[in-house]
Amino acid sequence: LSAMGVDKTGIKSNIGFYVYKKAGLLGSETSSAAVYLNGKYLGLYSFIESVDADFFKVRGLKAQSLYKAKLSGGTFKKDLLQDIKAGFTVDIEPENHVHLIHLIETLNEESSTENREKLEKLLDIGNFLQYLAASNYLNNWDSVENNFLIYRGTGTEKFQFLPWDLDHQFENRMANSQRIELFATGWTISDKIFSYPEYQTQYLEILTNLLNKTLPTSEFIERCNSE
Repeated sequence: LSAMGVDKTGIKSNIGFYVYKKAGLLGSETSSAAVYLNGKYLGLYSFIESVDADFFKVRGLKAQSLYKAKLSGGTFKKDLLQDIKAGFTVDIEPENHVHLIHLIETLNEESSTENREKLEKLLDIGNFLQYLAASNYLNNWDSVENNFLIYRGTGTEKFQFLPWDLDHQFENRMANSQRIELFATGWTISDKIFSYPEYQTQYLEILTNLLNKTLPTSEFIERCNSE
């Protein structure tokens, strides 16, 4: 249950998770509720489905690993190799973080054909590109190094991204540099992925398709008006 303290519209979570799901990601179910206590109206709140073992179970999935980025902690920089918990809250991980450690190591290696092949075995790159495309669609600047979860499903070594805490989307405070960059430059994971030109091309195709076909402006506005 979220009080949506910085969301004066009361619909950011509902709209944001909708956009991420339209982009192809898993996302929490949400609904709005007027909350009363002893007959006193407390305000409009948002119910946001928790991401835990049950989240995956009801979708016919099972997570082997689940991490939530701490405040500006999801950098994927190599200093996290000394202490994974400095950057991530560990929700599910029975194997001493070996898979996340391997991913961070790979993200901090020199770019090469071998590095790209290793990266493709550890990260669902298409999923990450969808995540970043949806974040740009929403100008969700707070989704870089922060407010996301990563998980590995049963039978795969690849991590996937999930969105979380969407109260700063739609903002455009240029004076405070609160806009997400197209390629999220400076974030270790995006810098590595976009060091390979083919992923730049794939990402722009995903973003263009989201803007023009999957969720054009008219459909987005209609969705906002329905909330």
